[in-house]
Amino acid sequence: MKYKKIIFLSHHYYPDQSAGATRSKFLIDELLKNEKYSQIWLFCSSPNRYEKKILKKTVSFFREMSLNRLNIIRIWTPYLGQNKISLLLAYSFFFIQVLTISFFLKPDIVFATSAKLFTGFLGALIAKMTNSLFFLDLRDTFVQNYYYFYRNKKRIILHSFFSILENFTIKSAYSINLISIGFKELFPNIDQLSKKYGIKITNFTNGIDIQVRKKLESIHIKKINNDNFYKVVHLGNLGEGQKLYKLIFNLVEDKETIKKMKKNKIIFEIYGAGCELSKIKKLINKSNKSSYEIDDVIRYCGFVKKENIHKVYEKANTLMLQLADVKSIEYVIPSKIFEYTSTNLPILFGASGFAYKFISQINGSIPFNQFSSRSFYDAIIYSKKIKVSIKERSNFLDKYSISDIYRDYAEHILNS
Repeated sequence: MKYKKIIFLSHHYYPDQSAGATRSKFLIDELLKNEKYSQIWLFCSSPNRYEKKILKKTVSFFREMSLNRLNIIRIWTPYLGQNKISLLLAYSFFFIQVLTISFFLKPDIVFATSAKLFTGFLGALIAKMTNSLFFLDLRDTFVQNYYYFYRNKKRIILHSFFSILENFTIKSAYSINLISIGFKELFPNIDQLSKKYGIKITNFTNGIDIQVRKKLESIHIKKINNDNFYKVVHLGNLGEGQKLYKLIFNLVEDKETIKKMKKNKIIFEIYGAGCELSKIKKLINKSNKSSYEIDDVIRYCGFVKKENIHKVYEKANTLMLQLADVKSIEYVIPSKIFEYTSTNLPILFGASGFAYKFISQINGSIPFNQFSSRSFYDAIIYSKKIKVSIKERSNFLDKYSISDIYRDYAEHILNS
């Protein structure tokens, strides 16, 4: 195993609260376990995954630091809002500075973990510029998401432009990791590209950290006191990939279902942040001014840091997640599902395609029709009767141990 200088691109990194930030931290920890074999230059943004006030105490401390063989360079990016133009402008600060600094580092490997096209494209540019091996960690479906989410007159032109960038990014890779094996169905020609360009295709997924798993598995031992209320909890991202707003809107409009939930003392609690949060809060506040108090049934309860999520699960009776009804989202494996599975709680889920099949194999999972208020209510009622097998869930989680996944991933990178 030869010494490697690695440029590691992860737009979000600890203490940011996101799946990408967590994934990057665990993989870097594994890369650093191989003593003397690597030096890592990590480029990420200053913590701004959600509104700055969430992380205001940590921003100054984590701006830039060097720890032995890990050099963390935090690029300041302004928080300009959650619309597409604002995000693109903010990201340009990151893109230009990283590209400039990377030119002088002369790495052996460029690694980019990317849920958005431009981080992957940035990695491909740096690799070409420095003549280094490019590893692409594909956490989402770039152009397919744009095509299905944004339906406007300019969509075809922009789709064509982004497709060119995506093809360049993929063809530049020495190795492409598909975080979900379902992505192969969205890239039907990836095996042909692999043979033609000699690209290695891997499948190192997300998983569960053993310490988090132990903490969450211990919840079923504790006495749950919910004041006789039955609490349904959503904890996670509130964005376009979930479209939770649509389900909440349909619930608010369905007064009969709301009455049933109120009669049965069912409370739907929402934790998290994302681009749909403001719409969700406005909808709940607006509904509270009507003839019935919607917050007796649906409540937004704020953002929760990862170290405190167990406190939310302790007070829940069942957990829920929903994915958007677009083709590109059908092939993802939501990282939140591994946390949910570590509890002894039933899991309500609205999903389709590959995601539906994957979640369905988990003991105690109950499907409902996406955005359907009545199907969601029926699933809640059914969850009261279900008994979760901890043993079956443990067998599932053993396959997705982060320590095993990232150890093998690190060896794959360092042995290149």
